Amino acid sequence: MKKALLILALISTVSSLLYAQSPEKYSAQEVKDDLKYMYESIEKSNYNVYAYIEKEKMDNAYKEIKTSITGPLTSLEVFRLFQPFVAKVGMSHCFMTYPSKEYFGSYLEQEGTVFPLNIYFSQGKVFVKNNFSKNNLISVNDEILAINDKPIGEFMADMYKNISGPSDYFKESHIEQWVFARIYWYFYGEHKAFKLRIKKKNGKESELVLNAMPGSEFEKKNRQQKSNMRHYREFHITDNNIAYLHRQFNTFTSAK
Repeated sequence: MKKALLILALISTVSSLLYAQSPEKYSAQEVKDDLKYMYESIEKSNYNVYAYIEKEKMDNAYKEIKTSITGPLTSLEVFRLFQPFVAKVGMSHCFMTYPSKEYFGSYLEQEGTVFPLNIYFSQGKVFVKNNFSKNNLISVNDEILAINDKPIGEFMADMYKNISGPSDYFKESHIEQWVFARIYWYFYGEHKAFKLRIKKKNGKESELVLNAMPGSEFEKKNRQQKSNMRHYREFHITDNNIAYLHRQFNTFTSAK
């Protein structure tokens, strides 16, 4: 199979199978070949690639994934298999692009459904940013305590394993930017309903079942909202007279 490198920031590795129009499925051997090529490219293309994880752990994960490939896979299935492996590197520039054609194309056109809320993060907690559902029991700024009976901290920790980046803060920013409902579908697929436990401003907690909504309707309503990008910047002068500027995805220091 023909291979390709996609340069994003420093570099990210990805096989051309994510973008091919056909065949719809790729043989186990083709997927294994791409896995091998991708791992070799990660090692060759990144400086100090094992800064955040030991090579032995990456090697073991590679062997587990390779063993699990026993039959043909679609490009979406390959993404769900490969990206958590790439994310183990812990570098924001090393990632696979989302298979957006699968989502915005075939899935939405076939009336696929998604999680009907936008979320945001604050001080380690998760809150409702937008409620696009017909359920009026959920309000903006309600805290989400659990999803599908899993405490939100545990739930998000599992999701973070799929996302490239050096910290939870970075991954939270990524989720806000790329939209939780999409990311949920990219990695976990379609769910028709979600069991939530929420906490109101007055401290009252409640459980409810939230039905999924058509993805096309979600995207239309989401486009009407303000950007999910964090545009703010923080500027500080340290005790040793060093200027420190922080903004989303970029942090640097310079002498004053």
